[in-house]
Amino acid sequence: MADLPKVGEHVTVLPPYEQDVYILAFQHYATVSRRVDDGYMIRLADVWPPNEEFGPFPPERLAHGWRDNAGRWRA
Repeated sequence: MADLPKVGEHVTVLPPYEQDVYILAFQHYATVSRRVDDGYMIRLADVWPPNEEFGPFPPERLAHGWRDNAGRWRA
């Protein structure tokens, strides 16, 4: 079984983004806020309103850490 994300962990939301909320097309870096039946809810930094959750996302769309599509760590 794959190493599943944990609440509070920093993750990168992976594509496809076409059916996600518009902000995810620009901000892929998030924090896991909670586990739900359909996957994981996430929070983005610096959005309005604050503490808004997005999701649910299946675990295969969440990569551990904040990395770009080439696998480099975000600066």
